[in-house]
Amino acid sequence: MAKKTSHHDKPIIDVEETLSRTEDFVEKNKTILTIIIVAIVVIVGGYFLYRNYYVIPREKQSQNVSFMA
Repeated sequence: MAKKTSHHDKPIIDVEETLSRTEDFVEKNKTILTIIIVAIVVIVGGYFLYRNYYVIPREKQSQNVSFMA
């Protein structure tokens, strides 16, 4: 029979300690995190608006013009 060994060399990290460190990080950097999230939303929204309201209509128009040729 094989011997069963325990590989628990690493100590178990306290969940409350980890959560409190994360909460402290968020509290300290709240404005920076908000700016980053807003910037990402603006960039993604701008891309979709540019694609749907500028590129696609121009592609349709160019297809109609080239179809006549």
